[in-house]
Amino acid sequence: MLKDFFSSQATHAPSLSLLGHFACFIFCLALILLALFQHEKPRFSRFFQGLQWIQLISLYGWYVATQAPLSESLPLYHCRLAMLSLLLLPKHWLLKRYFAYLGVAGSILAFVYPVFDPFPLFHVTTFSFIFGHAALLVNSLVYLLDQGEIPTLQLRFIVRTTVIINLLQLCVNAVTGGNYGFLRQTPIIGGTDPMINVMVVTTVLSFLVGLVQWTCLHFQGQGNLLHQEKM
Repeated sequence: MLKDFFSSQATHAPSLSLLGHFACFIFCLALILLALFQHEKPRFSRFFQGLQWIQLISLYGWYVATQAPLSESLPLYHCRLAMLSLLLLPKHWLLKRYFAYLGVAGSILAFVYPVFDPFPLFHVTTFSFIFGHAALLVNSLVYLLDQGEIPTLQLRFIVRTTVIINLLQLCVNAVTGGNYGFLRQTPIIGGTDPMINVMVVTTVLSFLVGLVQWTCLHFQGQGNLLHQEKM
């Protein structure tokens, strides 16, 4: 069984039924509610940070052991960049806050429209996808909820950062033949023109980061208002 879990033999990506998609949605919703009610508990935060480390070490250890090509094994997908940023960057950095917003949006998208690697359901890549995005969602929310009143990221900063990340991914894709950032072939729209994909992905991600920021600020504002009323 463990041999199958760490197998390097590609087959086909798992396909989810309607019930499977519904289960992913419920799981995502449960994680959000869990983070909202448990974010102040240090053990809760440490558990999901530890889960993120286990997921990343397992995945990249498997990449090294199987000599996976650079087109697949670099940590340059948006969500993996967010995972590392949440674990490693100082709390006060604007870039960490950007990746926290991106982590919320990206992990929700991953559960709504999962794109698995071409391996069986019981495989390290599937484990990494499910539990990696689960940990990312919770870690992002815990970080944002624990920050209190924070200055707003300007739209110019959001767009500029997204463009820089996407152009970096585009350059790496050109060298390795990879699909980092889904810029070579984008899910749902299926576009294959890299420059059009860059514009589409940049627009969508910038909007989602801004939307998550607005939602968080609105939620924190309501929380502060309720706190003042109780006083």
